[in-house]
Amino acid sequence: MKWTNYYITHRMDADKVVLYNYANDGALFLSNELFELLNKYKADIEALSTVHPDFYKALVQRGFLLDDNYDEVAHVKEQVQQRFDRKSELLLTVNPTMDCNLRCWYCYEEHTKQCYMSRETMESIMAFVAKQMASPELKVVSLSFFGGEPLMKFNSIAWPLICDVKQLCDEKDIEFHLQFTTNGVLLSKDVVDKICSQTPHAFFQIPFDGNRELHNKVKFLSNKKGTYDIVLSNIDYMLSVGMNVTVRCNYDLDTVASFQDLIRDVAALSHANNTHLGFSLQKIWQAPVSDELWSKVRDLSALIKQLGYGSMTAGKEILTPCYADYALSYVVNYNGDVFKCTARNFKHEGRMGTLAKDGTVIDTSNAILYQDRRYYAECDECKMLPLCTVCVQKRIEGIKDEMCEQTSKKRKVIHDMLVDRFKLQYQYS
Repeated sequence: MKWTNYYITHRMDADKVVLYNYANDGALFLSNELFELLNKYKADIEALSTVHPDFYKALVQRGFLLDDNYDEVAHVKEQVQQRFDRKSELLLTVNPTMDCNLRCWYCYEEHTKQCYMSRETMESIMAFVAKQMASPELKVVSLSFFGGEPLMKFNSIAWPLICDVKQLCDEKDIEFHLQFTTNGVLLSKDVVDKICSQTPHAFFQIPFDGNRELHNKVKFLSNKKGTYDIVLSNIDYMLSVGMNVTVRCNYDLDTVASFQDLIRDVAALSHANNTHLGFSLQKIWQAPVSDELWSKVRDLSALIKQLGYGSMTAGKEILTPCYADYALSYVVNYNGDVFKCTARNFKHEGRMGTLAKDGTVIDTSNAILYQDRRYYAECDECKMLPLCTVCVQKRIEGIKDEMCEQTSKKRKVIHDMLVDRFKLQYQYS
């Protein structure tokens, strides 16, 4: 027998050590005596079968010990592939336009005025959705709107698509999810009420750039009026009708401390509640990393927790797979170009396909890259393979250093998640 490549140990308290297999999410709690026995026979594990056969049997049953001929790497790769090849959920992102009512300095999109999705492209999207729904394996359709500002020309683009997709889902008894990434300025009562009539618990991600003063310097209308209070008022109404809102804090070192004001302002809204409201702390991509920055981010996380809200904090997303890597994930631009990733510009030459009138995606030469670039040769030796979030987009672009986080950083995250999980499950303090 041989040891799995994918396990860690962590001392829970003075009397217990947990042995955790992160390839199969299996765990064993060990007394100090068993932990000492494990260390003593770790290099000669077969001897343990004689010294303590029950312990040896438990190690085998939980996947810590494997048959010598078992190809664990191939099995893990197959599991990862199955995860991304799931047929149960369609992740469809639509860019109604690449135009925007604001001009944030850090935005990576190249906004084009007066570029809006045509009725023909909308019909192609509906044909595409209908084709996907023909599969009996499909159980969920997640429709997301991005851009550009996706609420521009809402009544003629996003709204009819929402209604048509929801109707198809109802006819097929398929679960319908709706999400928007929006600056929140156009979330009027009329827009919110319409969305609520179709799906009362839609998800919205709304970015801020600091407290009132700083945000208004970045996000302002053509008349130079800031949008901070407009968006806060819109969020308050959204929460009052049960919409789910994630307040995204786009920080850098100069602005990060100011988000304490924003967090308190949001928490003070009349309808703020920890059921439908959360925070996401996201570094502006151009901003450099520093210990000082992370220290201030931790302060924000502590404040959010103190006020009773959840948050996605920098670092935790290391173990979260990218939506773009799922086989049934598509981004349709306003002109019918098909992409996988929203975190890039939507230049014509980068498309992976085009959407035909009958709903077929006609692949370009880029499409094959998503199948060929999932692994490097050294992935076979990587201890983090079962938890790999892949990000094929970065592999295609050759961003290797950014793509493969340092093992030590991932290992720390795993330890943190492990401690949180077992504290909750077994009420350790």
